[in-house]
Amino acid sequence: MEKNCFGETPEMVFTKEHKELLVECGNWMKSTANSHALIATIIITIMFAAAITVPGGNDEKNKGVPNFNSKPAFIVFEVSIVIAMVTAYLSMLLFSTILNARFTEQDFHIRRPLALMVASVSLLSAMYLLIYALVTGIYIYRVRI
Repeated sequence: MEKNCFGETPEMVFTKEHKELLVECGNWMKSTANSHALIATIIITIMFAAAITVPGGNDEKNKGVPNFNSKPAFIVFEVSIVIAMVTAYLSMLLFSTILNARFTEQDFHIRRPLALMVASVSLLSAMYLLIYALVTGIYIYRVRI
């Protein structure tokens, strides 16, 4: 391994020169993960409430089974809610790992950027599925299948 006139390897020089950047990146990732985790929590709360209060109401004679249980639009509504909740939970888990992580130089090679990317894509898909479930719920409510 080559060394400079001060006896430092290229990796040692890089680490020394970029210490402030490492701290700044760690703070940026934590603030980004914190705000995105809040959004994921709101989506989880909305999806949980939507899963409990189904559009069209429940059949009281049949032990609370939803009235439109076998209709295709209702099945699409329920599936979109379940997938949205799963993707929001996944993003919450990944954002939590980012918030609780120690930020070392090696973490920024693949691990932390990949976790942030997967968590952001997961959160974005949860948001799209939330909108899809909302539109499907409005369709069920307005058309009454």
